[in-house]
Amino acid sequence: KLRVNHLDEAYLFTYRRGSKKEIKSFCERLLSPDYFYTESGPTIIAKNNQHGYTTLDYHGLVIWIKQAAFVILGLSKHLKMAITEEWPKDLQKLIRETLIVTCLNIIKTLDKLNAIPELHYDDNGTPRHFVDQPGAGGRISKVQLWSAVGARRIMRKYYELMTEERYQI
Repeated sequence: KLRVNHLDEAYLFTYRRGSKKEIKSFCERLLSPDYFYTESGPTIIAKNNQHGYTTLDYHGLVIWIKQAAFVILGLSKHLKMAITEEWPKDLQKLIRETLIVTCLNIIKTLDKLNAIPELHYDDNGTPRHFVDQPGAGGRISKVQLWSAVGARRIMRKYYELMTEERYQI
């Protein structure tokens, strides 16, 4: 069994209910540079992985817009639950902050890349197309369909977080 911090955890929180402890841990890891956080969006694999994943690995230290959208979906669901069920305010604020940071980083990245690619990577705070790094081959499409759908969800959620009264925690 291969144990690794992986952004697929977002699927769990999209399709099932996470505990307060699980959601808090996920948010903390999403905001931590030792785990998933980059200025270009959350990486698929945590940076502190023990398996040698890098930005050259398609399933490594790269950012997929689709995966970031599942982060937004899962945490959005839990923020609504946290508000309705009156979870502790500090946890509500942490979930909201994680959503805003993730949304903003992806939105800024799309603007800088002038594209909505399937995947990209963070080069010391600067987003780069996956195929632009030495050693990566292939070509990319400027707009990947599932990434465009995910980008729309991310932008819409950011707008909701900033404008809807229920999210002003």
